[in-house]
Amino acid sequence: MNKRKKILIIVLLIICLVVLGFLILYFTKDLRISKEEKIVRNLTSMGEEVYTELYYPSISKDSNIKSVENYLKSYEETGLKFSIAELEKYNEDFSEKIEKFKIGTKQCDKKNTMVIIYPKSPYKKTDYTLEIKMQCN
Repeated sequence: MNKRKKILIIVLLIICLVVLGFLILYFTKDLRISKEEKIVRNLTSMGEEVYTELYYPSISKDSNIKSVENYLKSYEETGLKFSIAELEKYNEDFSEKIEKFKIGTKQCDKKNTMVIIYPKSPYKKTDYTLEIKMQCN
């Protein structure tokens, strides 16, 4: 083999190794995050879905804008609390995820692990902040 072919093969081999490294990192990212972080991510997405797809539409369906604003304003400080026992009733997919909410051998407490949603002005469907309260040990 001449020198150019050897260099080309080495460069291609390095490129293949770099691509393989990125693929391994991409497909193992879930293995690198902690169980607690997975629970927080799942609870966050569940809380967002329940608020935007169920709760907000149900309170705004037959109400005028001012009454919805006044209602949500009353929860601005205390927040709307959804325990995982309540979230479990929302849909089957949530139930399956919640069954896996364990840290070590301890199951998360279904009454005290919750998503707290704080509506904020101007009190539209996406105007809120979310807090996760966990009790898993």
